[in-house]
Amino acid sequence: MADEPDNLVLELLRQIRDDQQAMRREQQIMREEMDDMRLDLTTRIDGNTLILNFLAGLVSDHEDRITALEGSDTEPAE
Repeated sequence: MADEPDNLVLELLRQIRDDQQAMRREQQIMREEMDDMRLDLTTRIDGNTLILNFLAGLVSDHEDRITALEGSDTEPAE
């Protein structure tokens, strides 16, 4: 009977150790997934920035063309 409490304590300590190792693995997986999400988000933001810059350039060019057309209409005809 003297062996039973020792074995019980050892068994509980082993279970605790196994649970802690499982939690560490899960935490590592979550960290890796978060890193992947950060990279994906950064890529998306960079892509959106590129698209928005392109559109801003097109709008600016469009505005310049409209201004040039309006300027030629307001000049007096000779």
